[in-house]
Amino acid sequence: MQDQDRMENGLAFLDLLEGRKNIKHLFIGHVHRPICGTIKGILFATMRSILYQAPAPQPEWDSDNFKPSQEAPNFGVLTIANSDVILQYIQFCDYEFGVELSDQ
Repeated sequence: MQDQDRMENGLAFLDLLEGRKNIKHLFIGHVHRPICGTIKGILFATMRSILYQAPAPQPEWDSDNFKPSQEAPNFGVLTIANSDVILQYIQFCDYEFGVELSDQ
């Protein structure tokens, strides 16, 4: 599970959005991993972090055995024009120059 803290009442929020024709895409932050897909029929995309990156969900991990993956930081550039949506992932430095969590 990528987000152990989760949004409070997240399922109720998704139920509220489900079936609404004006909701086209969700852009979700604070996941520290690029993930995209659909949930309740709504497209979604997450971002890497500008700091450390979360490892892939397999094998499973939690806060007790968390170790950042060796992936470079990214930021996103979102362009919306007419009915077109483009999210670009931009790497701005090598992994070695990113921030890694200390063992403390």
